[in-house]
Amino acid sequence: MKTKSYINKNVIGWTFLMGLGSAQSGGHEDTVTWINDSNGSWFEGSNWIGGQVPESGNDVLFESGNFAVETVDIDNGGDGVNHAGRLLRVERKVTFNDGSALGDPLAADEAMVFDRIQANGSGGQGVTFNVPVAANSITSDRHGAKFNREITVGEILARSRHQDQWEINAGSTAPIQYIEMDQNRGPDGGSINSTLSIQSNLEVVNLSHVWGAVRVSGGNTVLVDEYLYFDYTNLEENNNITPIQLAGHMKVLSFSILDVESNELFYLLDGTYGSLENQTTDFQVGFITQGGVLTVGESIFADGFESHLEALK
Repeated sequence: MKTKSYINKNVIGWTFLMGLGSAQSGGHEDTVTWINDSNGSWFEGSNWIGGQVPESGNDVLFESGNFAVETVDIDNGGDGVNHAGRLLRVERKVTFNDGSALGDPLAADEAMVFDRIQANGSGGQGVTFNVPVAANSITSDRHGAKFNREITVGEILARSRHQDQWEINAGSTAPIQYIEMDQNRGPDGGSINSTLSIQSNLEVVNLSHVWGAVRVSGGNTVLVDEYLYFDYTNLEENNNITPIQLAGHMKVLSFSILDVESNELFYLLDGTYGSLENQTTDFQVGFITQGGVLTVGESIFADGFESHLEALK
């Protein structure tokens, strides 16, 4: 049976034969491991244990090592790295570049394609992708990932054990089906400052916001079909009171709040919501900070955000 795929066969201008879940193993071990503490080309055999470049049927592993940032060049004449149906697991600080782009992510003409990507950084820093990325699932339980080019992804599971810092800086080629934002909480309920920072326009079908901050930068709009927000404000040990930080706009068709103490589910009324200091909105709520606005409801969504703000003046 083939794995369900949210990835278009034409990924960001590069055409790949995805075959997700049906990739055949190459002529060596299923998992190929990068040599620790090395920088250089993905396509240079001496950078891999065993001296062989991973084939399309291999899983790929970057094991934990020292805290130095390693740079991996995936320049491949425009063909990129295509391991559809396979796993990329990174346990260290790695930056993936296209060497021909000369340091400019927007000039990269290579892409990375996997079924699953586990992006765990080290030493307080996550994994950085300066090239387009396509995967059914991208997860992290330590430090998170930064995407400086477009992503094509079915789900993002930001489940942190330690300082998850996710950044989506260039949007997605298609709506992301599911994002879960969560992080560990200490014995006193204390947050460890995990964030999902969105610095581009983005569409999300379902967003489950369990713990940690979701940020939308100024000048950007995030569209969400269904937003589920976990509310801990009635718990004595809670300090996760203001986790939606809006400098930009968020438009949500359905916004529901789960009271963790009572396990009751509430829905926000259609309207515009802002921080307690924002007087241009229908409602001010304590879980939103900064000067951006959350718009809830299909009618307002359809009418347009700017025209609704104008009507409030």
